[in-house]
Amino acid sequence: MPLSNTNIEYGDKAWNPIVGCGKSCSYCWARKMNKRFKWIEDWNKPQFFEERLEDPLKYKKPCRILTCFCGDMFSDNVPSIWTKQVLKIISMSQHTHILLTKFPQNLHKFNLNLSNIWIGMTIVNNFDWSRVPYLVTVEAGVRFVSLEPFIVEPPEYLNTYLDIINAFSNLDWIIIGAQTNPFKCVKVGSIFYVIKSAELVKIPIFLKNNLKAVLNKEIIRQYQQYPSTDRRNYDGIKLQS
Repeated sequence: MPLSNTNIEYGDKAWNPIVGCGKSCSYCWARKMNKRFKWIEDWNKPQFFEERLEDPLKYKKPCRILTCFCGDMFSDNVPSIWTKQVLKIISMSQHTHILLTKFPQNLHKFNLNLSNIWIGMTIVNNFDWSRVPYLVTVEAGVRFVSLEPFIVEPPEYLNTYLDIINAFSNLDWIIIGAQTNPFKCVKVGSIFYVIKSAELVKIPIFLKNNLKAVLNKEIIRQYQQYPSTDRRNYDGIKLQS
C-alpha cells in the first residue's frame, strides 16, 4: 500500500504500518473510520502491516508524513518491536514524520532523538495536561501538543499567562482544533488565551480549519504556522517568579 493522501492540513501524506489503539475515545475520527471501512476487526487489538514498512523510502519527494495516525504506535498494547521497526524506517527516511500519541508515558522507552521526528501528545482533558512533562523531557526534532478536540477549558492551575507559558516553555508547536460531527469547542476566548500565551515565548500555533465555525478564515490562515528547528536556541522571555 503506497503512502496515501491526507485531509489533515499540516500533513502531506499518511503512512499507517500500525493500525489500532488501546483506547476507545468517543471523539476519535480514526476509530469511527475503522468502524466504517473495517481496516481491522477490533480497534482495541492493533495490527501490524509489515508490507507497508518501506513505503516512505519509495517516495522520493520530501514531505511531512502523518505516521500511524490511524492508531497509536506508543499504545500500551502495541508490541515494542513493531514501534522499533517503524522508528528504524524513520531513521532512514528523508521525510519529516509527525507522530501523535495518547500514551506519553511510554515515549522514554524509545529513541526518538532524530531531527525528522515531530512527536506530539493529544490533550483533551485536565489529566492530559498533567502528563505534558512526559513529553517535554523527550529529545526529538520537534515536540508539540495537539489540543484537538479542544473541548475542555484549561485546568484551574493554568489560570494565568505565567502558568500557561511555563507549561509551554519546552514545546516547539501547538495545534488547536475542534470536535466535529457533532461540532464542539471551548469558548473562543480560551483559544485566544492559549494563542497569546504561546506568542509570548514564540511558539508557533496551527489552527485547524475545523474551527471555521467560531473563527474567521483570516484568523485561521494567520495562525497556520509551522515549527522552526532553530527555536531551541531561543532563550525565551525572562519571567518573574
